Amino acid sequence: MKMAAFRVICPLEIGDTVLVADGRKEAFYIQQQGKPRQITVIKPVCAHKVTDIATIHYLKTGNVSFRYELDGSGEYRELDVRLV
Repeated sequence: MKMAAFRVICPLEIGDTVLVADGRKEAFYIQQQGKPRQITVIKPVCAHKVTDIATIHYLKTGNVSFRYELDGSGEYRELDVRLV
């Protein structure tokens, strides 16, 4: 039996709020900073809370990906997270 290990950093944490356009893979995470900022979004989006994160490590390729559960839905989806 082989041992496999990986080291990655997930862009989100459980409890973070992301903006996701319906039916899209793209998500926007607004980083919390000292003072409030105003951000203009030109696509219709909904705010969702990250309630769980699944990490998938592919042994053959060594790739690692994340799947996110939003709002306790029980459904995990891959998101292309953009930090704003």
